[in-house]
Amino acid sequence: MILLLGSKDDAFTSYVAEWLSYLNQDYIVFLGEEDIKVLSFNRQESKLRIKYYDREIDLFEVDSVLSRRSGLKTINYTTSNKIPNLSIEVSDLSIFHVNQEALKMTEYIHFLLQRNCKKIIGGFSHNMVNKLIVLEYAKEIGLDIPIYSVLSTKSELYKFYIDARSKEQNIITKPMAEGVYAFSENFGYYSYVERVKEKDFKTIPDKFFPSFFQVEIKKKYEVRVFYLNGKCYSMAILSQDSVYTETDFRKPILNNHINRKVPYILPKFIEDKIGLLMDKMLLNTGSLDLIVSSDDKYYFLEINPVGQILMTSVPCNYYLDKKVALSLINN
Repeated sequence: MILLLGSKDDAFTSYVAEWLSYLNQDYIVFLGEEDIKVLSFNRQESKLRIKYYDREIDLFEVDSVLSRRSGLKTINYTTSNKIPNLSIEVSDLSIFHVNQEALKMTEYIHFLLQRNCKKIIGGFSHNMVNKLIVLEYAKEIGLDIPIYSVLSTKSELYKFYIDARSKEQNIITKPMAEGVYAFSENFGYYSYVERVKEKDFKTIPDKFFPSFFQVEIKKKYEVRVFYLNGKCYSMAILSQDSVYTETDFRKPILNNHINRKVPYILPKFIEDKIGLLMDKMLLNTGSLDLIVSSDDKYYFLEINPVGQILMTSVPCNYYLDKKVALSLINN
């Protein structure tokens, strides 16, 4: 049996499921929204029974897992908002406690899947990485990275800015964690990579929350890499041709400009270093961002273990959804 763990807004998981269906595979998909209930867990008999709609499944029978997201939410463990045997509504403290208990159970389920399955692509414990730690590892391995600092005062930032401008360079800022990606009924909210400009210092407070700043690389183009089990599938994004996308190729969504995206082959020494970095991070899959500078130098930026894959697969005709499906089948 094959288990796909994703979320309702992750189209890639659905594409993989379609290939598994076409290939006549027995699979189930958890997107965190389905009618799933944990029935019982017997460690002595190695059985973890869940109810998936009208079907009872033993998760110890799962052979392969694609772990894009958790696939499970705390609601999967509870059926009532009342404490058993009490007639009072669950207080906020009780809800917090129940959620903490459910989180530990979720972590343990993922641990058991990772330990017992013959093949797992991704992994719950590795789906989030620390960008600063990744940059340290990348530098140790020998990948070039842009100069960066984490600063919290206007005076330090202005010194960093002036030093960069003296070398005809710009400073950019972006989140250390995941960026904003949220939707309401009428609006979508995103955070982008932005340049720090001279005029910004008029409104920047003397002290602010520690924030990530980086020297902007003058680029020829960007490279997005999807890594799967030791192989790189790369795409060049010609984002430097538009003033809208110099700092962030995602911005054309707002400006009706489309960047050209083409298949790309990285130099072998870069692919080898990517492999070393992924091994260091205990990742067998993920999306990586690089920049090729105006002087043809490769700069590593970051890894997203569960980044968007279709945006690389579709323009380049890589059929990565099929490759992932076949990898789950071929144990």
